[in-house]
Amino acid sequence: MLGVMIVAGMVLVVAAAVVVRRGSGASGQRWPQWLQWAALAAAVVAAVALGPAAADDAGWFATVLLGVPVVLAAIPPVWDLTAGRVGGLVGWTAAVLAIGWALVLALGIGLAFLPAAFLMLAAAASRSGSADVRVPSA
Repeated sequence: MLGVMIVAGMVLVVAAAVVVRRGSGASGQRWPQWLQWAALAAAVVAAVALGPAAADDAGWFATVLLGVPVVLAAIPPVWDLTAGRVGGLVGWTAAVLAIGWALVLALGIGLAFLPAAFLMLAAAASRSGSADVRVPSA
């Protein structure tokens, strides 16, 4: 099951990268937001799917540790919603920390969080072109 989650997540990351690459103009500016929300969804799905097995194996605290990537994935979109402007440094920091967390746990279940981390990295990279960008309203 872990292998299927990783492969599906990587396909999602590649598809998102293709769409971001083709997007331009006003619609292209919204793709980083979609990538952030997709990263949050991927992290939540991985945590929910792996939570019971982790709790059975290592106790309840293991489920708390599964929440770290979820919190890291939630920081950039919540920042955008509350601050009203894009936090480039916030997105990059959260993405690097999420990749680091997934690699620390890579021998176990951490690989399931790599798709979310890569989506966060793609969102941060797609916003790197502008220094002060307002969040487009829906």
